[in-house]
Amino acid sequence: MVKFNVGKVYKTNGIDQALKEDKYYLYEIISIFIKFISGNWGNLEAEDKEANDLALINNERLLGAYLTSKGKVYITTERDRSYTTIMFAKEY
Repeated sequence: MVKFNVGKVYKTNGIDQALKEDKYYLYEIISIFIKFISGNWGNLEAEDKEANDLALINNERLLGAYLTSKGKVYITTERDRSYTTIMFAKEY
C-alpha cells in the first residue's frame, strides 16, 4: 500500500551508472523503492523510523536507507512531496 505521493522520481549519476553497468540492479532498486513507498524505512535507527512515521502526518521530509549489492542507498522525498531522489549514501 502506497503511504504518500512521491512526486517526480530522480536518480543520481551514481545510481544511473550502476544501472547501466548491471541491468539486474534495477530489480534491487525497484524492490527498495516499493519498500520505501510502503513505509518500510529500511536500515534506519528506531528513532529515525519514528521520525519518518511522524513526517507522514506532518508533511516533513522522508528518508529511507537500504543495503544493496552495490552499497548503501538512500531514498528521500521532500516535504512538499514534489520529488523523490534515489542515491548512493556516498552521494548524500
